Amino acid sequence: MITELESFIGIVKKYFKNSTSNNSNNQDYYFNSYNNSSLIKMHELQGIKVNKITKCIAIVKDLISAAKVLDFYSVNIDKTVHYQTIVLTTGNSSNFSNNGDYLDGFFNENSKNYPKILWIVINMDGNQPKKIAKNIILFNNKSKKLINLKNLIKLLIKKILTIFSKKKLNHFSYHELLSKILWGDIKNIINISKLKKIITPYEAQPFQNYINYKLKTINKKIKTIGYVHATQGLPSHLFKRDGAPDELYVHGVDHKYHLCKFLGWNKNQIKLTPSLKIRKKNIKKFQNIIFLPFFFVDMDAYLDNFKELINIEKKNLPVKLKVKIHPLNVKKKKHLLFKKEIELFLKNIKLNKDLKYCDPIVLGPSSVILDILENDLGAYHIHNNEVLDGYSSSFWPNIKVRKVLEDKISFYKLKKKNTCINMDAKKKVSFF
Repeated sequence: MITELESFIGIVKKYFKNSTSNNSNNQDYYFNSYNNSSLIKMHELQGIKVNKITKCIAIVKDLISAAKVLDFYSVNIDKTVHYQTIVLTTGNSSNFSNNGDYLDGFFNENSKNYPKILWIVINMDGNQPKKIAKNIILFNNKSKKLINLKNLIKLLIKKILTIFSKKKLNHFSYHELLSKILWGDIKNIINISKLKKIITPYEAQPFQNYINYKLKTINKKIKTIGYVHATQGLPSHLFKRDGAPDELYVHGVDHKYHLCKFLGWNKNQIKLTPSLKIRKKNIKKFQNIIFLPFFFVDMDAYLDNFKELINIEKKNLPVKLKVKIHPLNVKKKKHLLFKKEIELFLKNIKLNKDLKYCDPIVLGPSSVILDILENDLGAYHIHNNEVLDGYSSSFWPNIKVRKVLEDKISFYKLKKKNTCINMDAKKKVSFF
């Protein structure tokens, strides 16, 4: 197992160099808080053995998701050829106003303020707004079924035919299907020869790289711009690849440092910008909070390390601790169970009754740590895999790291404010 961060980065970099260039496949999306498929590949590159059952479950889940993608279609596609700038983003029907305008949570901007920009919104909840403004295209899913059996059978037949024909497997994973279908719609809707700019809230998702890549094959003059609205300790998904933006906007000097030193970007490609999403400090939002991970496989390992932390730091922790589930997971059973297990443990342990506030506790890979540090707080971080989940001073020079429990628990403090997320500077969306 690789336990040195720089060694692991070298392995991932070599793998990216030898991978295919179309960027549409789920296999090459290394985001450790995203899903099983992504995490499995990262574990394999790290030298961790992954059992076959885990792999099979990941394949089945991806297949079910891929089957749903076949039901995506575009809404409101009339008179779109004249736009010279497009924003390709994701959201929900709740982001639309009664007037049909779209409030983008990544850029913190309303589409009505940019009528000359075409907003292409991938709708994540499938509910179509009653009204959609004329400068918005909604990429929506007409199916509300959890499992689309008809589409699932289609993909399975395709998979079987591919095996027997001994051809390379294509159009099978969720990300690959999303990339291909989205591109098919965009090239029919947009006059690409007249397009000057495409902007994305950049997470290096395969569809983002793929659309950039395909647009450039038709019109090399198109400027591709990405805005990193959130990141993590090891943003391995941000390795520069084919289809990466010409310009990448980030929140702080530490972002620019590791992108250029470790992840293959040139200094002139990385632009500094104040945070568009986070504009105010709110210490009370973080104090006494235990943040659960967005995605996790081994709950028991996190629980064991959490109990270790409480036993080590109980004199520095108040009685009133609150467990917070990620907003997208508040109804999911395993997250509710995780919360319940932590609350049951806290009931039976003596904490400091005289203490009112403490620094928050974060479990697993998370971008909230940077928000916490820029709010002048420290952060306890429980990581099952320090290389993949932790914040290292070699990547983040302005984060001071103290080991609470070797390889399992760290405590972070910021050396200089606004180096990870610049919230103090005046907001300016220069790339719009």
